[in-house]
Amino acid sequence: MRACYYNAMKTKVKPSDVKSFQRFNKPIINPAFKSSVIRNELGLINESDWRKFFEEDIRVKLEEAKNELEEYKRTGYIIYLQQACNKLFSALENQLMLKYNKKTSRYKELQMVIGKNHDDQHLLRDARHLHIFFYKGDLDMSKEDAESEFNRIYGEVTKGATQ
Repeated sequence: MRACYYNAMKTKVKPSDVKSFQRFNKPIINPAFKSSVIRNELGLINESDWRKFFEEDIRVKLEEAKNELEEYKRTGYIIYLQQACNKLFSALENQLMLKYNKKTSRYKELQMVIGKNHDDQHLLRDARHLHIFFYKGDLDMSKEDAESEFNRIYGEVTKGATQ
């Protein structure tokens, strides 16, 4: 039996076209399994496997963020610090989704999931400032402040990843 895939708009897609849909980060629905499939660098994974993917993704993003920070320190180019900050923000979002066992696609949704946990709310808010730094650079936050916040939040995230 050949697999029959549908894109997010429920349009039938030939199996040979699945790769082209993967490039656009759109979920592909396989009615035979009655679950959506997530696209990632490793290929397609079932929606139910998002926790495994996030665990690996957090590890990779933290490692890449640390490498970007080291490259910033070596070269002084702000783009490396911006990249490091954005990767850290993404890793924290994924970690919080794992912690609360709820996958969200928007920052506001994640805030609502976190609810009244003030420590997590503050950590997410501070990481969001790093995310904004990714787009605005040192217009909104100095490089020194961004690096200091990065180190503080990185410590919190890695502490949470080992628990």
